[in-house]
Amino acid sequence: MKQIFITLFVLLFVLAYTNALGYEPNLTGSDWEDLDADSKVEQIDKLIYADNTSTTFYSPVEVAAILLENMNDSFDTVADDMPPEGWPITVERPKLIHTVGAIAPAKFVPLSNPPKQYSGLFANGATDMYVRFSLAASPTTSPPNIVPGISLKFLRDGVKSANIFAMYSLSGQSSFNFFEHDLSNHPPYPNAQNMSFTQSQLLAHFLTASNWPTMLGLSDVARYDQSGNEANPPSFPFRIIFHPYTNIHEMFPSSPSNDPEFYVAQLETLTPGPVYYVYAEDPPGGDIFQIGDLYITAPPSGSQYGDLNLFFQHTRMEADFEIETSWPPLAQRIVNQQAAVAGYTYPDLPFN
Repeated sequence: MKQIFITLFVLLFVLAYTNALGYEPNLTGSDWEDLDADSKVEQIDKLIYADNTSTTFYSPVEVAAILLENMNDSFDTVADDMPPEGWPITVERPKLIHTVGAIAPAKFVPLSNPPKQYSGLFANGATDMYVRFSLAASPTTSPPNIVPGISLKFLRDGVKSANIFAMYSLSGQSSFNFFEHDLSNHPPYPNAQNMSFTQSQLLAHFLTASNWPTMLGLSDVARYDQSGNEANPPSFPFRIIFHPYTNIHEMFPSSPSNDPEFYVAQLETLTPGPVYYVYAEDPPGGDIFQIGDLYITAPPSGSQYGDLNLFFQHTRMEADFEIETSWPPLAQRIVNQQAAVAGYTYPDLPFN
């Protein structure tokens, strides 16, 4: 066992050092945060579109090196590019999961009169933002499986960015249609007897940073709007759901592909327009209602920078629970119900 961890340590160092060659993080610190959102987008655009080729997936052995990373860095690092590993020789952290993706500029358009009013970006919308479409790991064809997810980055004037992650399931889906299912910032908690060894180790590793490893918070999205105006306290839903527009849901085939990066070329055929209806669940286990729409404003593109360097900070669910103090027991009930069912997934909202 000691030899395995030594091997993983050396591998993680090599991966990070290789990625760091010729790269210097600069989208961090007060000079960066103080910029207005438009200026941040202008700089990130140059980095994203400098090289539109995708990188490649890491091997399962390489991905296992994530078990040696400090998961707290994913939550505590305030930056828009990947943090260093923090070793004596500072090197960039490798993006071991969700490595290959396609990224597009986007906008969030809230409903003019939603069933419930929230604050920050939920209330005023966003135009200086990106959505990155990715798979958590390389697809498999026997059995067919992909693990799709999206990451949203909202740039704001004078304050740090806000970020949202959403997935269908930690175990993925058999359909190779990226838009087959709804995505949520709370992918279901897996059943212990149905988890692979790798999944159980990853879940345990995420538990070192949060007691709610399958849930990511939304309070930071609601704390500031795009102009940097603060809401104190912020108002936000328990969970959000990204429900594909029907034409998007029906655009791509479900059949497997032998090309591990097949979806990048598919995504690059998308044209500007609405991609997801955005729904909220509030309170935990309560009503689900639409709060807005997510648009892309240009076609998605592969990006070396997006794959290697762009960082999306996580928000602990504990941050949300410090504000909404009645939610934890309701959330625990949901987790318990999900964990008791092998292969549980949220039912998709109806497609029109």
